[in-house]
Amino acid sequence: MGKDEKEFEHESLQSKRSVIAYLAALQEGFESGRLVIGDPEGRIELKPNGLVRLSVEVLQRRDRVRLELRFEWKNGQDRARAWPLTLKGGGDEG
Repeated sequence: MGKDEKEFEHESLQSKRSVIAYLAALQEGFESGRLVIGDPEGRIELKPNGLVRLSVEVLQRRDRVRLELRFEWKNGQDRARAWPLTLKGGGDEG
């Protein structure tokens, strides 16, 4: 990894309540322009700005579901397709 490269990885089992809290923290970080992510083994500070590329991938097989959200941005402006995405929560189907 080069001098300007930093990496952080974390994987754990969390309650639904904890996931909700992490998603709220991500929202706050994107709103403020500063995200600090860490655990006892490491920490990284990010400063999202400009356009953010959002990728969503869902895989559902039998009793397992994988939902991946990926956010990418350049430290500056990036041109991205601004296609609308429908994302709903709650009991409404359709």
